Amino acid sequence: MLGEEPLPRLSKATTEAIFVGAFRNYEKLNRADHNTVNNCYITLRNDILFSVDALKEGLAATERVKARLDRAVEIFDV
Repeated sequence: MLGEEPLPRLSKATTEAIFVGAFRNYEKLNRADHNTVNNCYITLRNDILFSVDALKEGLAATERVKARLDRAVEIFDV
């Protein structure tokens, strides 16, 4: 999907989740092919927890942060 295009602007919450999800699954992602990793990224971007509406208010609440980060780890667990 991204290829040579620049990365789109992402919210801080989405960026944080990508980093956490990728870091926690680094070994698996390091062995995965480009399409698999790209599909993880697309899945996260399309997940309801990372929708514009979900990231409007109260996004720093502990339970919401935990839910987003847990979901990111799950998505990147290939």
